[in-house]
Amino acid sequence: MIAIHPDYALIGKNFRILRRPYIVVEKGIVKKITDEPPKSGQILTFQDCVLVPGFVNCHTHIGDAFAKEKAYGLSLERAVVPPNGLKHRLLRSTPRDKIISGMISACKEMLANGIVCFCDFREGGLEGIKIIKDALAHIKIRAVILGRPNSDPPEKILKYANGIGLSSLNKYSTEELIEISKICMQNKKIFAFHGSETIRQREKSFNLYSKSDIMRALELPYVSFIVHATHISENEIIELKKRRIKVIICPRANAYFGVGVPNISLMMKYNIIGGIGTDNVFANSPSLFKEFDFIVRLARIQNTVIDPRELLALATWKGFETLNLVGGVIDIGFHADFFLFDLSKPNVTHVENIIKAIVLRGESNNIVATFIQGEIVYET
Repeated sequence: MIAIHPDYALIGKNFRILRRPYIVVEKGIVKKITDEPPKSGQILTFQDCVLVPGFVNCHTHIGDAFAKEKAYGLSLERAVVPPNGLKHRLLRSTPRDKIISGMISACKEMLANGIVCFCDFREGGLEGIKIIKDALAHIKIRAVILGRPNSDPPEKILKYANGIGLSSLNKYSTEELIEISKICMQNKKIFAFHGSETIRQREKSFNLYSKSDIMRALELPYVSFIVHATHISENEIIELKKRRIKVIICPRANAYFGVGVPNISLMMKYNIIGGIGTDNVFANSPSLFKEFDFIVRLARIQNTVIDPRELLALATWKGFETLNLVGGVIDIGFHADFFLFDLSKPNVTHVENIIKAIVLRGESNNIVATFIQGEIVYET
């Protein structure tokens, strides 16, 4: 048994601020939150720190982490679109151990940014799933793995993955999509896809199927969430809200590849954002702090001022809920997955509001330690 003793802690879904609490952890679970020091066990004291729920990165591709910035300046199509985008050519020509090394480094970077869980869209069918599992054997971090049925049928993918993550719906007939959707629903697994990421993607859908990929998805029996929706109409947003289908936004990645940026203002209005992702590691560092910074400014340009608490919720418990997971909350009965954020660093001194300090000014250098199930998995 251990007790974490910070100056402050953000408790519950409403991020209630407690001063000088003792967060008692036993067998990886928060057992007690008290003002009194426990009579037994180890006490870890962190001065000038706030205990923050661990972040969840709701959309990544960590397989390309070995090739950081090799796609700089390329269009999205030239960089990542299968089968001949740069990423896929590199994945085919790069030794397996180098790919795994890149994945491990990406996981370490996430832990250093307070990220305790991530959702990865895996390329390469069953072999792609095996590669990420081999990487995860070397580092402790929670992962949601979404496989891609290339030559392997969906049923086989779902035996080894948490669900299916498609690069685009345009490659599949309506009958194929209905089958994949039903199989995921029957197995209680995730079914997600990259949706309307580019104007070209939408135009191709209209040319092939006389409707957008978003509208095609709305006709399927089951969709867990959509990634990107960079180009989406208000009517489509309203329909997603009716179906309770959330969108994972990755605005820095969209800007990096020059495909446009999502309408944060409209998505916030209808409450359809379910989480935040950082997308391809070879294009973006997996930092939600950087994502916060970009989202706040993007929304402001779109005449919307975002409550920092809302962004913190999307990076924690709301993101976990979108992935059908329990997490992102510091409270009794939850896994002890959290990080210590140093309030004494120059970048956050003189910010009187703790939530604003984390969301609007936070950086990786504020992270003192990251815990998963009560175990320190990263520390400075």
